[in-house]
Amino acid sequence: MSSPTYAPGEPPDPVKRLIEYASTYMSKFNSLRGELLRSGTPAALYGEEITRADILLGNDGIIILYLTEKTRKQAGVPPGVQVEDWTDQSLCTITQKVTANGIKIDKAQPGDNVLMLSAIPEDFPQAEILCGLAPEFLEPFAQKGTGAEVTGMVVGPQWRVENNTRVAILPTRGRVFSPFRPIPPAGHLTLELLFPFVDLIWKHEELHLNAEAGIMFASADVEVLMLGMRAGISAKQLAESPFESVAAHCERQCDEFFKLIDDSDTAEEAVQDFLEKPENQFLVSPHARAVFPHKRLGGNRFIPDFVVHRPDDDYHFIEIESPNSQIYQAKGEEPTAAFTHAIVQVEDWLRYIDQNLLTVRNEDNMPTLYKPTGEVVIGRKKHLGENARIRFQYKRAESHRIEYKTYDMMAEAGRAYAASVRRLMGSPR
Repeated sequence: MSSPTYAPGEPPDPVKRLIEYASTYMSKFNSLRGELLRSGTPAALYGEEITRADILLGNDGIIILYLTEKTRKQAGVPPGVQVEDWTDQSLCTITQKVTANGIKIDKAQPGDNVLMLSAIPEDFPQAEILCGLAPEFLEPFAQKGTGAEVTGMVVGPQWRVENNTRVAILPTRGRVFSPFRPIPPAGHLTLELLFPFVDLIWKHEELHLNAEAGIMFASADVEVLMLGMRAGISAKQLAESPFESVAAHCERQCDEFFKLIDDSDTAEEAVQDFLEKPENQFLVSPHARAVFPHKRLGGNRFIPDFVVHRPDDDYHFIEIESPNSQIYQAKGEEPTAAFTHAIVQVEDWLRYIDQNLLTVRNEDNMPTLYKPTGEVVIGRKKHLGENARIRFQYKRAESHRIEYKTYDMMAEAGRAYAASVRRLMGSPR
């Protein structure tokens, strides 16, 4: 291992920004761990604060290793961010060494055909393994005299491709979550690696990683991790390629949703059933802390189709109608009875809450409720003639507390979210 090339406390500006990025990332991730635990994530996986980040600078990329408070103390290292110069070695070599061969980088090169499988690097000799595997994971197997089965992963950067040929590596942030397994004798879940997650980064200066990016990426990582778990994505797939696997899942579900709403026989109940499934709730609200179908208010007086716990800790109440409901009457001048009824329902909920705020907070278990918002989802874009389209756009623009959407808008928002997840491998700008 090499020594830093700069005096302690005086790193160059690009390294200063990396330190800011890792520091703010840890702080933001720690503040959001409660959401992971409330979502059902076992506390054994993310119950510990992240208090240490090691940034290892390779000659073709960097790796950032994050340690929990417990593993930091076991390693005997102080909290905070440490930067080390490994620029005499490739990112591939560094990654395999510090993760006990758990993570490998493929050997794709410029000029390779993207239709051909990349060659997987060979394992390093056992003697070159520095650390990587969590003692808690290994101990039960050592006691029983049996070997532990370790999940191996192969990752790589994004490439600019022309005519099915790799041309150049793009600025890429690859997030790898540690695999987790049940271990004997009780089958408790534990992380395989010492690091709950690592960042593998190519062309970091072009990614503009700084304090602002650290906050953004921490929020996005927690959100993607929760969505992936709710969607039932396999632990290995979610660990190895969280952004791609979640984005692909969202795109598949958006395709299924379009099939559902395109069917002229689809009723509101079928849409409700589809959106209630945990793997589809990103369509209701991708950034929600939680989504509650048919949550009752006011002693069962009101039953919104969905209540969303918003990221700002307030709430959002949604009424859905059939995708086959008309929004405006034939001439596009007056709203239909279905649209009017939906608006009145949402207005009634918001008015009741405004007039009984403390009661709703206490009796309906929404202690952070303050000034909730509402939403009506109804019909399809194809139902809107020119006059109706103008009226609907105007109503949406002039409404400050209630949103109005067609089902097309909901589905396209889901696709846009999938695209934003995939972009998390690139620049936050």
